[in-house]
Amino acid sequence: MKYVIRGAKVAPPLRAPDPDTESMVSQQRLAYSNFPDDGAWNLKEDYEQRVRNLLEQRLLIKPGSLDMAVDIGSLNGKWEGLLFEYCDKITCVDIFSDRFNVIRERYPDKTKAKKLYFYETLGYELSGLFDRSADFIFSLDSLTNAVPLMLDSYLKEIYRVLKPGALAVINVDTRSAAEISSGTLKSEMFLRTLEWHGFTTIDVTDLNDHRSHATHGAPMARGLIYAFQKPLTQTEQRDTEKA
Repeated sequence: MKYVIRGAKVAPPLRAPDPDTESMVSQQRLAYSNFPDDGAWNLKEDYEQRVRNLLEQRLLIKPGSLDMAVDIGSLNGKWEGLLFEYCDKITCVDIFSDRFNVIRERYPDKTKAKKLYFYETLGYELSGLFDRSADFIFSLDSLTNAVPLMLDSYLKEIYRVLKPGALAVINVDTRSAAEISSGTLKSEMFLRTLEWHGFTTIDVTDLNDHRSHATHGAPMARGLIYAFQKPLTQTEQRDTEKA
């Protein structure tokens, strides 16, 4: 069964934009299909606290201040508990729709269950989400090995889906092509890519590059975390100042 957001107008399925992206999605399906599907993939408390500090101290996001968050690469739902501290509703996006039931089981609270939405992506698009519908977009530990064109496709979609003035936090591996076979974007290039798409970079941190970020799997580097914002237009800025 393909899960979509209730009431959303879903665009026709898109074809993979390039062979590298199609290959990367296939690799992700293969790699993550081996992860436990019982919800046992958990965060380490120190890592969760570091991310909480990033959201509150650097990005000044107050608990309970946001409406809709979008978690790209939700998998087993390890971040949803933290996101609920800041957002009223969460849309879980993943290539594995069978994991959506795991997330529902992981958060059995009936009130929260009604505020969880799900979208099965092709691995590079968010066509089931409305324009300007998200207050916050979040993706940690999922796009770390994404090829540049895959990231480019997601950045276009993130810009479309974010409300003006809203923030996104994602982490990608910015090692050079000589250091990683997929040739993901270097940090400087990724910053220029964010600017080209119209985003304002707010923060870049190596918060995610520490020993083991989760109780599942061996310790590994996970790249840099980028926090960026979709700016307000001049008209929106004036209206905000008047209010």
